[in-house]
Amino acid sequence: MTTRALTRCALSLCLSAATLSAHGGAYRGPTVTMGRGVTAANPSTPSGPLAGPTTGAPGVPGAPPASAAAFTPDVTRWQVWWELNKDAYLRAPRIALDPRAPESIRPMIPDKQKVEEILPALERAMAATTNQHVTSACMIALGKIGLDHPRFKILDLFRQRLRRGNQEIREVAALAMGIAKRPEAIDDLAALLQDTGAGRRLMGRDSVDDRTRTFAAYGLGLIARGNRDVAVKERAFAALAATLDERKLRDRDIQSAILNSMRLIDPDPRVDARHRRLLWQVLQRLGKFRDPSTSKSRQSVQSHVAPAVARLLGRGSTPDHQRAKQDLVDQLGSRRKLHANLLQSAALGLGQLLLPGEDLPADAESGKALWRHYDTTRDQQTRHFILIAAGQIGGETNFERVAREFRTGKREIQAWAALSLGLMAFHAPKVKPQAGAQGPVKDVRAMTGLLLHGGLLRINNRDVRAAIALGLGLCGHKAAAADMRRLLEKYRRVEEFAGYLCMGLALMDDKAAGAQIQAVMGDSSRRPLLMSQAALALGRLRHPGASTTLRALLQTGGVFGTLTLASTATAMGYLADPKNVAPLIRILGDTGHNSLVRAFAAVALGSMAENDPLTWSAWVAMNMNYSAAAETLSNGSSGILDIL
Repeated sequence: MTTRALTRCALSLCLSAATLSAHGGAYRGPTVTMGRGVTAANPSTPSGPLAGPTTGAPGVPGAPPASAAAFTPDVTRWQVWWELNKDAYLRAPRIALDPRAPESIRPMIPDKQKVEEILPALERAMAATTNQHVTSACMIALGKIGLDHPRFKILDLFRQRLRRGNQEIREVAALAMGIAKRPEAIDDLAALLQDTGAGRRLMGRDSVDDRTRTFAAYGLGLIARGNRDVAVKERAFAALAATLDERKLRDRDIQSAILNSMRLIDPDPRVDARHRRLLWQVLQRLGKFRDPSTSKSRQSVQSHVAPAVARLLGRGSTPDHQRAKQDLVDQLGSRRKLHANLLQSAALGLGQLLLPGEDLPADAESGKALWRHYDTTRDQQTRHFILIAAGQIGGETNFERVAREFRTGKREIQAWAALSLGLMAFHAPKVKPQAGAQGPVKDVRAMTGLLLHGGLLRINNRDVRAAIALGLGLCGHKAAAADMRRLLEKYRRVEEFAGYLCMGLALMDDKAAGAQIQAVMGDSSRRPLLMSQAALALGRLRHPGASTTLRALLQTGGVFGTLTLASTATAMGYLADPKNVAPLIRILGDTGHNSLVRAFAAVALGSMAENDPLTWSAWVAMNMNYSAAAETLSNGSSGILDIL
């Protein structure tokens, strides 16, 4: 959405209207309070993309600085990783297993209903308002649908908004072109990114501002990802590469956007030689940007290269794979003092590239290098990302080490290890024995389930127990469901713990929990985080009556805050119930409702009707190093990751 996420507000504020902007948003994890103008959430990294805004109040671009303190997520907490990566596990689990897997099956709104009912309602709402929240929400929704109406073309609607005076509307218009995945928008987005005469004419200005250029870069990446035609991918890559090669380009936001957008080009070398050639070209261009410079600021931007290379290659044992793995291992073992972001990204990249050493002996040494760095580094975020990487790689060696960290580590490490174990069970259901070992193949789901279930009952720390609840959900250990429901009843007023219990039960598809989660949600008017998590869980379970409950919550959700509105709209997207279309259209068109409620009705319509099993922002956020600072990536109010 456009409704910008005020995801960084302290839970204790309870999303009070006095503090939060009208942009709205999704929860991104526990917060820490920083002094005004301070953006560091992680002591090891002087700034981060989830840092609070330094020039404007949260969620209000251009507003004066906040009068008291900035609130920003503590990016060292496991919740931030989960909240940025959860959509694939909740909504499209086959994509979570393999980004190139066949599209996951989910309920779909018929195209006829999209064209005849939803598109004209969104266009009418845009035409009848100057409100930036409603306008932006409608543009993102139109982009998600990606279809034209007999009476109008969506790209024309976006082009008209490029000329608006409001900065948010201009940049969202550029982004919406990419979300729509329409190849005919490539020339416009390239002109905006490159600040050419054509781009300036599109905006009716003497130059294209850097923020709009950045959003245009993401738009190009989204078009490339959304089209299998290699010619479309080549055109998008050419525009991105040409801009990255500009000698005068120094803006770190544009550079970061281009690197992250190259990650989305996604050529498939299995298709034909042309795809293979494009993959080689993208990897070569990323390689030119990779070698760490002496500038710490530039190293932070360069840290986006490793996740991009890993996303493009995926797991494998080709010479290209082995070179990429060795490059990242060399970074981890470098004697040079490298920026923490580079080392964090090396860990994340290896998590996407390596195969278990038991399956590919050549990768065993790289796996050992990960754990050597874990044992020697002082950067906590790198250690956390190594745990995530181990969970994604799997294998018996990784299982034993992560299980040991879960049993003996400090509370923070226990929580990350619990999440890692859940990922391991989700990504690699079977752990193969070491070469030459005797006995049956071990079932990592059962092993993980028993270990985490015991921890849930034994450990008292609620932060760790919340991570355990998600881990149990990821491994589908339904034997723990009864205990989780009992804990949910006991702690139903403990906001974050109860919320993740709801999510864990939904992940394991425990239908028996539906009525209880619905009751918890109904009793959470003063606990917006719990209400939002329960709404998502209810939508994930597709509990009978969920549509009615969520519609009612959306209409009154403005009372509870933007977090509740955002999660309710997202949950309705999980349901994709055609019966919700007419009521949502009525809310959108009713000027008696406040603008936030109307904007989130547009968000819900777009989420229900989008033509992708996984929403566009999830593709951008998946396995990204969010600790690497970039204002337009996420600043708590107006970045790419702050948009639903």
